[in-house]
Amino acid sequence: MKTKQLVLLLFIYHNQEKQASNSLSVMTTTSNPACCDDYYIGHCDLYLIHDKRRCSDFCVPGGCRGGECRYRDGLNACHCYCN
Repeated sequence: MKTKQLVLLLFIYHNQEKQASNSLSVMTTTSNPACCDDYYIGHCDLYLIHDKRRCSDFCVPGGCRGGECRYRDGLNACHCYCN
């Protein structure tokens, strides 16, 4: 019985976290270790945030061909551009 309750609590917590993320326009990306991804123009790794002053804080160093993390208008997100 305790296992079922734990699974249910985890499910509820996960859904609440997902809803909170959607309402704040905060998204996470998958585990690409590079700053840029060739297939996309490139997303900043780990966090896409709507505070344009903090984009570089969340761009993983290294990147493809010296990618640069900048705020992209219209997406409410930081976006990593390959140079």
